[in-house]
Amino acid sequence: MRRACAAVLAVSLLAACASDTAEEASQPEPQWHVDCEDLAGGRAGDDFGDMTLPCLVGDTAVAVGPVEGRPMVISLWASWCGPCVTEAPEVQRFHELIEEHVDVVGVNTQDTREHALHFAEHFEWTFPSLVDERGEVLRTQGLTALPAILFVDEDGVTVETLTAADVTTDDLLAEAEEHFGVIL
Repeated sequence: MRRACAAVLAVSLLAACASDTAEEASQPEPQWHVDCEDLAGGRAGDDFGDMTLPCLVGDTAVAVGPVEGRPMVISLWASWCGPCVTEAPEVQRFHELIEEHVDVVGVNTQDTREHALHFAEHFEWTFPSLVDERGEVLRTQGLTALPAILFVDEDGVTVETLTAADVTTDDLLAEAEEHFGVIL
């Protein structure tokens, strides 16, 4: 009886693993393509030293920090992070409202590139994202968990960090007003 139960369990586990693999293989290649061209002129921010990270699309490495003296909001995220899923549409709406005044950049943290591309495509992000396989930005900021949103001034200094799992567009707009003087 025990052998029969063990055999049934083993077959069930193998079937579950096979269906996950088949499901992933059946997904079409992501078509999301927001390059980091606008970030290429940036300089490393004071809080990030000389850190550079590759763009999620392609392998162009760019400095982590402000571009042309504009403040920047950096969203640290991963496809495996449940609260990041909830936060993703809020960050996109914030970007749409504020893009004339503040740069928004995603930093995909400790994730696979394929999963990250599917995530960005699913949420129809229109802002660029970088790849941080080792979680350097997270560690540099003294953080241990995702999600996190960094408000970085034009000098590259992090002036605010939001780590709540339920950040809304209104929360982000309020922080942009407080720290960057942006009023919509």
